[in-house]
Amino acid sequence: MKIWRIGLINNIWGVLTALLFLIICGEAIILTRQLSLYLSLDKIARIEQAAPILAKPRLSYRRIADDAVVFSQHDEVDRTKEKMIREKENFIFADLERMKLSVFQEGILMKEVSVQGKGKEGTFFETPNGLYKVRSKEENHFSTIGHVWMPWSIHFYGNYFIHGWPSYRDGTPVAETFSGGCIRISSRDAKEVFRFARRGMPVLIQSGSILSENAHATSTYFQRVDRTRMQERSPLLSGGAALAVDFDTGEILFAKNKTTPYPIASITKLMTGLVAIETINRFRHLTVSGKDSTFPDAPTSLEGETFQSQDFLYPLLLGSRNDVAELYRRTAGGFVETMNQKARGIGMTNTYFADASGASVENVADAEDLFRLLQYIARYKQPVFAVSGVSKKTIRSLSSKKSYIWENTTWPFDDGIFLGGHAGLTSTGKETIAGVLRVRFGEQDERKIAIIVLDSFDRIDDVRALIAYLEEEFVYGTVFTQKGIFPTEIRTGASLFHALPKWR
Repeated sequence: MKIWRIGLINNIWGVLTALLFLIICGEAIILTRQLSLYLSLDKIARIEQAAPILAKPRLSYRRIADDAVVFSQHDEVDRTKEKMIREKENFIFADLERMKLSVFQEGILMKEVSVQGKGKEGTFFETPNGLYKVRSKEENHFSTIGHVWMPWSIHFYGNYFIHGWPSYRDGTPVAETFSGGCIRISSRDAKEVFRFARRGMPVLIQSGSILSENAHATSTYFQRVDRTRMQERSPLLSGGAALAVDFDTGEILFAKNKTTPYPIASITKLMTGLVAIETINRFRHLTVSGKDSTFPDAPTSLEGETFQSQDFLYPLLLGSRNDVAELYRRTAGGFVETMNQKARGIGMTNTYFADASGASVENVADAEDLFRLLQYIARYKQPVFAVSGVSKKTIRSLSSKKSYIWENTTWPFDDGIFLGGHAGLTSTGKETIAGVLRVRFGEQDERKIAIIVLDSFDRIDDVRALIAYLEEEFVYGTVFTQKGIFPTEIRTGASLFHALPKWR
């Protein structure tokens, strides 16, 4: 037994010794590998330090809006042209150094004409080297910038066109010294090029205008300047307050009493819809009761009808139904106080809600606050904003199975410019509106503009007057700036434009 125990101990000791040896060897291998890796990295570092620094390859092009490509090197234009010829493409090529415009069909030169005018550097029409495409065609386009008719116009980017000889509204051709810009050819040649051009066709430009590394395309507002006027022109409005703001950039284009609170009437329902969608389950079934239908303005009774909570947004925001606003208020406890809390959270410091429908004259806000509300809903509760912009919607009652058609009462026109918002009528007969509309600036640029009008005798007339003023007074143009120098003044034709400050 003693010998057996001694043998067992010896065996265990042998196993432990072998394990210890393996561990030591393993550590040595790891250390050796780490040392080898360190020496390799050190060697690589020394090699890299000794190697010459290679310059980062420069891009020969840059992409700008609408899939246009601006080339920073002349040879890139040549390579692109050769490639399109090789691939037998149809395209238009304008060599503005030689003042020639060429038409290629299946890679073969079919016609070459003289260019009689081109965009000047630092204007809305400067056309640098690049690859563009035909976006639209008009037999006679009226330039909102130059205030002239441009026959056989081919639009290929921003405010850039190929067109024939311009004329004034009365048909008088412009003088040869007229510096309207764009790529101008004779009207006879323009007609032929117009007939050849197809939407989407490449337009390749070879120009003396090359963008440097620190140059870039800047899009901003320019205001028309009339030095014969003693004071700035303003739209004639009946409203006590008005505001027109670029919805994306926040640039103020027009303001009148923008921080003065006025009764907002049913504009209130924008906040009502916002709070309803945040506090009430959108799939919850709600039923209109007799208590909700106490408002005498409803042309069709919804008493007893059941819809999902989210579907009630349509009669609320399209039909401006007070009974739906009351239904939402009754469904969620402390609803009106939540509306006021939400207003404060958004930054609406001049706003107060006394009810959910806007029937009370105590529901007040200023134009700036309503712009903040529109922006918030569009950014964070887009479905609510989208509902407010629908022209017509049919929904079916879950209880009676009856279908109801709701038409937009805020902007009752099928003109495609109204994107969302709401209007109202105060107890004193004044009208209000807070909406986002498409407004055309320059030749082709449409911008989303928030327009708020309060205390108005006719909200539609006031909105149309504001749109006409904006389209007449402002241009949203793309200007290619060199060396970071941005032009504050641009002359085109007989018009002079000043860059609009970002905030005022």
